[in-house]
Amino acid sequence: MKYLFLIASVMVLSISLKAQIINDQSVKSKISSSVVYLDGAEITRLATVNLREGKNIIRFPGISPQLVNKSMRVKCPNDVSILSLTSQIDHLYKKELTPMVTLLKDSLKIQNDKLNRLNDQQDALSVEKELLLTNRNLKSEQNGVSIQDLKEAATYYRQRIEAINIEMTKNRMEIIEISAYQQKIENQLYELKAEGNYSRNIISILLYSPKTQSVDVELKYVVQEAGWVPIYDIIAEQLNDSIKLIYRAKVYNNTQIDWKNVAIKLSTADPLKSADKPSMDPWYLNYKYSSYKKLEYDYFNDNSIVQEKGEASKSSALQQAVQAVDIPQGRMIEVSELSAYFEIKEKYTINADAKPYYIDVEDFFLTASYKHITIPKNDKYAFLLARITGWEEQNLISGYANVYFNDTYIGRSFINTAELTDTLEVSLGRDSKIIVNRTQLKEFTKKQLIGSNRKEVFAYEISVKNNRKYPVNLKVLDQFPVSQDNDIVVDLIDVSSASKNDLTGELEWNFLLKPNEVRKVVMSYSIKYPKTKPVRTQKYKMQSARFL
Repeated sequence: MKYLFLIASVMVLSISLKAQIINDQSVKSKISSSVVYLDGAEITRLATVNLREGKNIIRFPGISPQLVNKSMRVKCPNDVSILSLTSQIDHLYKKELTPMVTLLKDSLKIQNDKLNRLNDQQDALSVEKELLLTNRNLKSEQNGVSIQDLKEAATYYRQRIEAINIEMTKNRMEIIEISAYQQKIENQLYELKAEGNYSRNIISILLYSPKTQSVDVELKYVVQEAGWVPIYDIIAEQLNDSIKLIYRAKVYNNTQIDWKNVAIKLSTADPLKSADKPSMDPWYLNYKYSSYKKLEYDYFNDNSIVQEKGEASKSSALQQAVQAVDIPQGRMIEVSELSAYFEIKEKYTINADAKPYYIDVEDFFLTASYKHITIPKNDKYAFLLARITGWEEQNLISGYANVYFNDTYIGRSFINTAELTDTLEVSLGRDSKIIVNRTQLKEFTKKQLIGSNRKEVFAYEISVKNNRKYPVNLKVLDQFPVSQDNDIVVDLIDVSSASKNDLTGELEWNFLLKPNEVRKVVMSYSIKYPKTKPVRTQKYKMQSARFL
């Protein structure tokens, strides 16, 4: 009876100990998809794990150090319970070097060895030269030195010091060459992101399984140092056609983990939005004044990486001046409070090199009307504006656009979707077919003294011609000065039926110019002011050379 009781006790104890043993394992996981936000990205990893009955610790190594801890989520089968989810730094991580980096590091070590050997030779030669110069005195205390001995000693010193100097000069030249080559290797290593403070995190999941089974585990988490910005191509062929808008995303990944052949989704949402009850701040409205600006011309490569069929091809021309930029810098992007998502059909590879990768999002055509605008006082050209409607249905957000007209690159413009209007104005650049001239009418321009006052009269003629084969709408803008002192009086003499704004001094003419039609308008005004108080009655523009 005692033996039966002992056997039963051992069996119970064995079962109890077995239940307390936790299955601890590291699993290999693969990044299957990435939801890229304007600031940050949500990574999805998939892994198949073998669970034992009871508690299991599943560890996901190789997680980016840019992990946001509070963003971790796990999805398991319904019969598996998630008991805890934690992360910690992997202090044993060592970055695996690529063959190219290994080759470069080996080459750098060889050059360092050569440099050390040359420096040792230089030290030895310097000591020898100093020894020779220190012991030049050949005269002993008892006897002098014979002429023959002196000649032999002088010849030896001269020849040996000359040989030392030649050898040291040769070594110095070789040191310079090796140092320059070393710098090139170090630059290439920097380009390959071979150096730096690299680390990894481990995400540990404590699971309870009612049975031994193999299950699929899905791990999601948010990382920083990733994001995207929109970039557009606006293509206009003819003034009567719709506009083609190519929507692209410039994606960057600086998380230290490459995204290899993953499904990409772009989002304008905030991945770290708080779950706390929201509050509202006052919303103030004010007038929005549009301004017509020249396009920005970008004559140098932006070192972008163009994606084709899911593969990345890097530009060969690197901009040394902007290599230090790790993440896109610039103006803050304003987005709608309603988040937009773009699911990309192709899978892409986005390496963790902090460089921009282009991803095609969508192409579509938009209805547009066209209008020309010219400010001949500031620029002798007319600018073509496209007034685009229906854009709000395409989930656009503010960003730069490359503008093309008639198969010609015009420049770069900025699409501002924060405008409270259903019409989006985009500049298509200068139109050389619209001829604009602004000339001063000297016969009507004069200066005269009237009592204690001085009076100046200014007159200008603005002429515009349409050299296109179809009519165009043209807005002409000019201005007259606005007085800010009661002693300075501005009178309009002739504005050729222009609409005017007395507060800003703006004059506006609108024409429908037929093909080859010429229109002329005249504007003239006078300025009267005390002759003892000089007034700057004209604006001057000067451009001088800039010395760097």
